[in-house]
Amino acid sequence: MLWSPIPWPHGRPTNPQHNPRAEGSRPSDFERDLARAIHGIERIAAGHVTEPTHGLFGTMTAADWQRWAYRHTDHHLRQFGL
Repeated sequence: MLWSPIPWPHGRPTNPQHNPRAEGSRPSDFERDLARAIHGIERIAAGHVTEPTHGLFGTMTAADWQRWAYRHTDHHLRQFGL
């Protein structure tokens, strides 16, 4: 799924740990939330992975996390027409 050219499916439920309507963190201050998101993407781009395991994909390398960050970010940007 990470390395496939097939677009990610839409409509899949969000993992409760990341869903702000369940167990995930709630949006607060947009500028602070944006800075946190950018910081996380920059850390992954630099190869700094703090979670070796993904909830859906299992154990992942730094390259896998980088690919995931690209695909995930691209998915959401497309979702919002950007």
